[in-house]
Order: sequence, then C-alpha cells, then structure tokens
Amino acid sequence: PPEVVVTRRSTESPAITNQEVARTVAYIREHADLPITVDDLLTEIPMSRRALERHFRAALGRSPQEEIQRAHLQLAKQLLRETDFAIADVAHAAGFSTLNTLYTTIKEDTGLTPAQYRRQYYLR
Repeated sequence: PPEVVVTRRSTESPAITNQEVARTVAYIREHADLPITVDDLLTEIPMSRRALERHFRAALGRSPQEEIQRAHLQLAKQLLRETDFAIADVAHAAGFSTLNTLYTTIKEDTGLTPAQYRRQYYLR
C-alpha cells in the first residue's frame, strides 16, 4: 500500500454546502503559509465568533482553529516531503509561530519528529 497520499488542489476541498464555511475554509487554505487566527477569519467573514464556531462544527465536525491548525500541518508535511528546506524554514513557511509548535503538531499527528517524517516520506 502507498506510504503517503499526495493531495492535489482538485481533491483537497471537501464538499461543503454551507457557503460561509466553504469561503472560510478556502481563505484558510489560501493563507496556510501565514500565522492566521480566528480573528483574521472574522474580518473576512461577517459573522460572530460563536456563529462561525457553530457553522464549522455542523459542517466539518471541528472548530475554525482546528481547521487552521490542520491547514498548517498539511502544508508543513507537504514541504517536508517535497523540499529540502531546513525544518525551521518549513515551520515558518507553513505558518507556524515557532519551530516547537511545528515539532509538537507533527509529533502528535504522525508519531514522528519533523526530521523522521522527512526521512520516511521525502519524495526523491
């Protein structure tokens, strides 16, 4: 079986019927390289934080913050697989505020450190 599935732009967006959530998810993915916050989303999507949270939970089963973290993680994993950037540069390029945040997030998701993840999945 494949060791990793490489997601392409055409398959990375789930079918989201709620237009506000769909727009917000698109914004998150387009800005995954930046350290965006839920407050940043609220400047783009005119609704209250509570309403945004409810819409996200109903549509995706996760919070806007969890979606932001997920987008950063996906980008970091892609950069680790496809580039030879230093791991600190991957953290910055994937919108993580610190190298430690990248390390902790990847370790929780995969059980591997960023360096171990790269060694295992680097697309040569």
